[in-house]
Amino acid sequence: MLKVNQPEHKLLINSALIKFILAFGILYIFSLSPVLLIIACLAYFSLSRNNNLIIQFIFSLLLLYSFSLIYSSREVGFFLDDFSNQYYPWYIYAKNNSFSEYFITYPFKEGFSFYIEFGFNIFIFLLSKLPFYFNINELIFIVTFFTSGIFFIWLRLALVPKVPEKYKNLALMVGLVFFSYDLLLLFKNKIT
Repeated sequence: MLKVNQPEHKLLINSALIKFILAFGILYIFSLSPVLLIIACLAYFSLSRNNNLIIQFIFSLLLLYSFSLIYSSREVGFFLDDFSNQYYPWYIYAKNNSFSEYFITYPFKEGFSFYIEFGFNIFIFLLSKLPFYFNINELIFIVTFFTSGIFFIWLRLALVPKVPEKYKNLALMVGLVFFSYDLLLLFKNKIT
């Protein structure tokens, strides 16, 4: 029988209670606002020296989710917006047409690119074949979360292993925070 009066059992009960309260607190913050969730994740990365890969992965996904949610809730439809003027029409065309029409006919109609955006075109086509329909903000969220997730994987595999052990969380946090969603769009619009 478990005796709670023993010091090591009190420590186990206390640590389990603290983990439960923290998990409940994060879920509560998650339900309130993505901005509060960003603050909670940044506090974890700033204050924690725990380099557990699973915990880093969970907090990084929460951070990317919040950033993607905020970015996808922006106003769309103005004349410099690539999503509403170029990518979303590709999605609609792919939703209503076959693979051959999307990759053979459409490129010559609408300025479809076979260069670096070709992988993106395949991704859009695969999303269009799912059994449900995405509105433009949902598509922005999916694309943003997916691409920032690829960036997180690259950051975790290429940068973080080169950083001293006690600074790994901070390096991951700085890399994720300074991945600018909107600046990339503005830079692309300035070039084209």
